[in-house]
Amino acid sequence: MACILAMFSGTGIMVGLFGPLLPSMLKHEWISKSQAGYISAAASIGLFIGAFASTAIARRRSLGFSARLFLLIGLASLGLSAIDYGPIWLGALRFLSGVSTAASSIAITSLITQGVRGSARGALIGLVGFGSGFGLIIISILLPMPFVDLVSSPANGWILATILTAVCIMIAWPGLHSRAGAPEFPKLKHAHSHHRKQLILLSVCYGLITFASAPFYIYFAAYISDLFKVP
Repeated sequence: MACILAMFSGTGIMVGLFGPLLPSMLKHEWISKSQAGYISAAASIGLFIGAFASTAIARRRSLGFSARLFLLIGLASLGLSAIDYGPIWLGALRFLSGVSTAASSIAITSLITQGVRGSARGALIGLVGFGSGFGLIIISILLPMPFVDLVSSPANGWILATILTAVCIMIAWPGLHSRAGAPEFPKLKHAHSHHRKQLILLSVCYGLITFASAPFYIYFAAYISDLFKVP
C-alpha cells in the first residue's frame, strides 16, 4: 500500500498535473504555448537524469532513502510552482519534478519486488502502475472542480496537488524501506542482463512512444479548452 500511494503521488499527480493546468496558466499569462513546450522538455530531461540519480543514491544509501528523498524533492517542486516567477522558474521546478518522478518510481518499483519471485513480481508491478494511473485520473477529475477555482488562479491547482502529495507521502513514509534480508542490488557478476538486445529495443521503442505522445500530453487539455470555450 505504501508503494501504491507513493506512485499515486510521485508519478500520477506530478506527471498528470501540468496538462490539465495548462489552460489556466495560459489564460492568466503565466506562460505561453511555446514556453509550455520548453517547460515540458525540461521535465523530460529531468526524467532522464532522475533514472540514473535514483540508482546512484540507492547504492550509496538504500532504496528506501532514495524513494523518500526524491518524493520530498517532488513535493517541494509542486509547492513552489504555485508562485508565479515566470517560465524559467517553472521550467526549473518541472525539471526537479521530472527528476523526482523517475528516481522515486524506480526506487519504489525495486522496493515492492524485493524478495519476490515468479509471476508475483509482475502482479506487484501492475499494482504500482495502478497507483500511478489512478493518481493521474484523480488529479484530472479534481482540478476542474469549482472548489479548486482555476478561474481565479492556476496557483490553486498547484496547492491542491501539493496537499494531496503531502498526505500520500506521510501515509506511505513508514513503509518505504527495504525488506529485512532482501538484497537491494544483484552481485556485480550478475548485474549485466542476459537480455541486453531486448532491453535496448525496449528502450528505443519507449523513447519513440514518448516522443510521439508528448504534443498530445502537453497540449490536449489546452485544445479542449479552446474548442469548447471552457476554463
